[in-house]
Amino acid sequence: MSLKEATILTNPTYLRKIVSGRRRVKSFKEKEILFDVSRRVKASAKMYRHLIHRLKQETSGMLRKQEQLAEKELAQMTARIDELEVIIGRLYEDSALGRITAVIFFGGFLDNGCR
Repeated sequence: MSLKEATILTNPTYLRKIVSGRRRVKSFKEKEILFDVSRRVKASAKMYRHLIHRLKQETSGMLRKQEQLAEKELAQMTARIDELEVIIGRLYEDSALGRITAVIFFGGFLDNGCR
């Protein structure tokens, strides 16, 4: 690679001048190098777009799975709360009707840490 080729490939100011039209590309070799650089940049951009697309797909899939797990856990917790409400309601009815004493009714809650 000649010094001129290295300058074209490594000097962003030189490339900006060419792209902006402040400097004309004079030689066929410069045009060839710029075309090659342009082709590489386009290929890299295409690769990055593909990578970003794949990352978005994988991320959205992971989020859907986490959402499904959270919904399942919420459904389980809701069902457990409903069961506990029925049990507490029955205990209250038994206490109100005198089937169990207040000591037993409140003792069951206190023994399990529900203070």
